[in-house]
Amino acid sequence: MENQFFVCVFFDGEILTTTVGYIFECRKQVAMRFSKNISFDDMKEKISEKIYKRCGRRMSKLFYKFPVSTDPIKFTEMEVVDDEDVETMVALYCGTRSNQNAPIQLFAELAGIEATEDPTSLGEEDRA
Repeated sequence: MENQFFVCVFFDGEILTTTVGYIFECRKQVAMRFSKNISFDDMKEKISEKIYKRCGRRMSKLFYKFPVSTDPIKFTEMEVVDDEDVETMVALYCGTRSNQNAPIQLFAELAGIEATEDPTSLGEEDRA
């Protein structure tokens, strides 16, 4: 367990700015566990697969929320885009031993749903 970390991935919602900084306002979430040396690409793929099973949509962006002050409590967020960002996230999480039981909070922005044309309606128009 020392070589692993937990995340709670929020999705199907939005990131809001409040008096305490950034919060994730979402309808769905999923808990996952990762190895501390996971690559960004592997993490993104595993999260995207899990979300796809839940709602049929893929992840387009991934954000990390973390505290920047404790008195008063304030949160900020950063987009996770590469292996260096994953390393920073894990280092920040593991550097605060008091939060070891709390999961890292991530927000997955979902890719838009592409409109598809109904092929039967196109065929009917051609016959008219």
